[in-house]
Amino acid sequence: MKLISPVQTGKRGFEGQLTNAQAAIVMQEESIRRNEREKKQMLEKLNGLEKSLAAAEQEKHQLQVRYCSILYLSIYAPPFK
Repeated sequence: MKLISPVQTGKRGFEGQLTNAQAAIVMQEESIRRNEREKKQMLEKLNGLEKSLAAAEQEKHQLQVRYCSILYLSIYAPPFK
């Protein structure tokens, strides 16, 4: 029967703790990378939505101008005979 010295037992305990800490760090790094990817995707989507909104606002403005022109002509233009 082989006896294990307290130093060896402590070393094994420390190695186990080190392994657990390394695993925790790897998990944290993976989480950070995942969060960075999600952040990038959200920013890209936000930029796309902002461009779509700007285009929709521009189209709305153009339609309002056309509507006002038609309304003005219907009120102030002489009737056709």
